Amino acid sequence: MRLRKAGCAESTVEQAVGLLPAGCRIAEAVAAADRIARGADPAGVWQEYGSSAAHPVRDWFAAERSLQEAAEVTTLAFVIGAGRRDFELCQEGLEPYLAPAFPQTPTGPGTATADGAPAAAPRRTVDRRRSLARNDLVATEAQKHGALSRTVLVFRSPQYRQWVLEELWANHSTDYWDGVRDWLTDMVRTVPDPDLQMSVASGLALLARPAFDEVAESYLHPWARGTAGPLGQSTATMVLWWMCLLDENLGATALAVARGWAQSRDPGLRSTAMAAFGGELGVRFPSDAVKWLWHLISRAGDESAEAVSALAALVAVQVASRENAGVVFVFAALAHRMGVQGRTGAATHLKEATFDAVQAVLTVRDLGSKRPVCAVLAGRRPQLIDRFGQLWAGLLCNRPRRASALRDLHDTLRALPATCEKPEAIAGRFGRAVGAALPADERPLLDRALRAMAARSDDTVAAALTETFLTAVLSTED
Repeated sequence: MRLRKAGCAESTVEQAVGLLPAGCRIAEAVAAADRIARGADPAGVWQEYGSSAAHPVRDWFAAERSLQEAAEVTTLAFVIGAGRRDFELCQEGLEPYLAPAFPQTPTGPGTATADGAPAAAPRRTVDRRRSLARNDLVATEAQKHGALSRTVLVFRSPQYRQWVLEELWANHSTDYWDGVRDWLTDMVRTVPDPDLQMSVASGLALLARPAFDEVAESYLHPWARGTAGPLGQSTATMVLWWMCLLDENLGATALAVARGWAQSRDPGLRSTAMAAFGGELGVRFPSDAVKWLWHLISRAGDESAEAVSALAALVAVQVASRENAGVVFVFAALAHRMGVQGRTGAATHLKEATFDAVQAVLTVRDLGSKRPVCAVLAGRRPQLIDRFGQLWAGLLCNRPRRASALRDLHDTLRALPATCEKPEAIAGRFGRAVGAALPADERPLLDRALRAMAARSDDTVAAALTETFLTAVLSTED
């Protein structure tokens, strides 16, 4: 269907369908179809996908491989796209950990380290760079950074990475994987490099396909508890995000893991669950994200504030990824909970946490423009404005938050010219929504306070929008 929509000849469509290899995942088929639609030869394209991509990898593993060669492909499976020096340092760090799985490998001088690393590093038989150049699975790629270019190491075909991990899992014993675990844990704990974290996380997500138990028990659960420090916790979070991106089955598994963490008695696991639900996992499963983040928001103490921040982060990610249905769900859930707590006379933790969550979500900034997401969504999804009116009215009526809510509301109005094609119309609709949700005696109070704030600003455009907004507020009839 995709090829026909692209205007491909029927003969090309038939050839592409006929050559579709076994074991080809949906995402791979889509990527291949896009390449064929742009004019690539179907026979050549399909060689890089599904079981066709597995043949060169399996042939490579069929030969006897040295520790150094095994370390090359293992390092590349987890450290993809690194420069030569960084890659070689990572490989050099891995080889001592793998030595117990290669008892015949000669070793060089070395001493035991305080953290239990192997006492002797394996002696190289071939220069690492020359060996990599001869590895049929490895290639180099030039990446442009402005006027400069950088050479990085990648697999000869992107699909090789999955098959390399599957072959490594099938062909190497516990000693080998214990070494990989210790190497990755040490590297994640000590190297504060976001690109490295992302690469390790994507590699572990791919490894989860053939060996989820290994990923869960050796990496996800320990790292989420904090055994590899804060960097390990953030990497565990990224693993779950990557699992969501790879396919639906892995996404459902990632959700089950995060649910378990959210219900755990371990504070480290709960904290990592919040971070996971505040990102791609929450985008993929918004109702579960709201449910479990609210479960954690309702807890007393610092965790509540952390969960509030995660909920606001989720909205920012949803806006950035244009997941409109998820955003609508979050705002509807907030309006419902604020309505329930607004009718509660007593000052309870849950009531305070609810208003904290509303304020955090209404004022969180767009990841790209850094403008309030409320202003961004007002232009992109005007049907949400009535919901915004309810939430802003609730904040303005909450006296402890009134002053900060006024400042935040003014900032939102100031951002409308940059986020809306017709800011005056949006400001008027916004004002009517807030006015309809405010009690009658609150409208004049808002008018005086916001006019005074606008008068202190030199922004004449914002002042005009504030006037439009307040005129609409005051024109609202009960």
